Amino acid sequence: MMRRFLPLVSAAVFITVAQPALAHTGHTSAFALTNGFLHPLMGLDHLLAMVAVGFLAWHLGGRAVSSVPAAFLGAMALGAAVSHWGFELPGIEVLIALSGIAVGLAIALEARTPVLASAVVIGLFAFAHGQAHGAEIPQEVNFYGYAAGFFVATGLLQGVGLGMGRLMPRGTVAARAAGTLIALAGAGLTAA
Repeated sequence: MMRRFLPLVSAAVFITVAQPALAHTGHTSAFALTNGFLHPLMGLDHLLAMVAVGFLAWHLGGRAVSSVPAAFLGAMALGAAVSHWGFELPGIEVLIALSGIAVGLAIALEARTPVLASAVVIGLFAFAHGQAHGAEIPQEVNFYGYAAGFFVATGLLQGVGLGMGRLMPRGTVAARAAGTLIALAGAGLTAA
């Protein structure tokens, strides 16, 4: 099944990352899209949390496989928009680091939370990630292009997490170890 989507994912990555040769970079939608796409890939805190959300969603199973990643994407988009409009909450970086700890522990401890509760907690963390994305958009860059870029990258990272969850089934030593490593990495980011 994954082989069917590999050409599509590869094409999306290459199209998004490729930058046109323009005299005035920074002002185009393509430049914004590329920078937005790369943003979550360059920060370990974002990368870790987004992959972990997909991993957790797979382990929760059922409706969580789609609703938890969707809640993350929606709340992240809202957080970015609110930040873009000039309202930024304090303590965002701490919430971002805590997201890795919380999701990693949920995987390691094989938490079985209701889908709605999982989506709400994940949404809170996602709002923080969106706030950070929105705050880090350079003024000269198109907000919508940048947001589209990090939205696509986030979806792909969650897809990686879903794939990891499928490869490391719930209850296995590998899954618990991966959750523990995610939580430890989140703790390390909190201390840094």
